[in-house]
Amino acid sequence: MSGASWRAGQLYPGRRHRHPALRRIPSHERLLNFATNFNPSGRITTEPDVAITIAALADPTIQWISGSVITVDGAEDIVGA
Repeated sequence: MSGASWRAGQLYPGRRHRHPALRRIPSHERLLNFATNFNPSGRITTEPDVAITIAALADPTIQWISGSVITVDGAEDIVGA
């Protein structure tokens, strides 16, 4: 594997208010309000948050991050929301 030029990883985005599956849950607005209030950043994950992370990880100079699950949620997962 010496000199391998590929990388693998997985993104784990937080709750997103525009996610179609979320809107199908009865009283999903209450869930979003809870997540927003519980998140240390005071908001929920947006599509641009995820896109910026993907762009950063696609940078060819970022070579040592591989085989990782990258959580993109403003620390929501850490505090247990």
